[in-house]
Amino acid sequence: MTEIILWAIGSISISLIGLLHVRGIFFTRELYPKSRELMDTMKNSKLEVDENSNVWKAWIGFNVGFGVGLFFMGVIGGYLAIQHAELLKTERLLLMFTVFCSGVFAFIAYRFLIKPAFYALCLPFLCYLAAYILIMVA
Repeated sequence: MTEIILWAIGSISISLIGLLHVRGIFFTRELYPKSRELMDTMKNSKLEVDENSNVWKAWIGFNVGFGVGLFFMGVIGGYLAIQHAELLKTERLLLMFTVFCSGVFAFIAYRFLIKPAFYALCLPFLCYLAAYILIMVA
């Protein structure tokens, strides 16, 4: 039962982080550059892959996609923990990929984002990892 609780905690936390990320783009200016000149440069910089887009639109899109991806991962993990705990215990591939992906998200935050995001993303990673270990040794 401890492993299911850990999985649920990891799932809830990664969902909340995803929602906060989307909030930071659409409802606050937390994920916007402080420099107005930089934002204008981003808006006027075309992407090589598509002349109709610009770096600012890509910035918004990537941030929203990252947040929605975190939210989705958490919702699926939480649903499995609450509604299908036995399936969660037997689907080792799903467990491994969830641990791996949450670890990659934490690494991305460590390497490219802000430190609070790294610390926040360590919580679901460690919860998923601990749950995985408990399921494997059971």
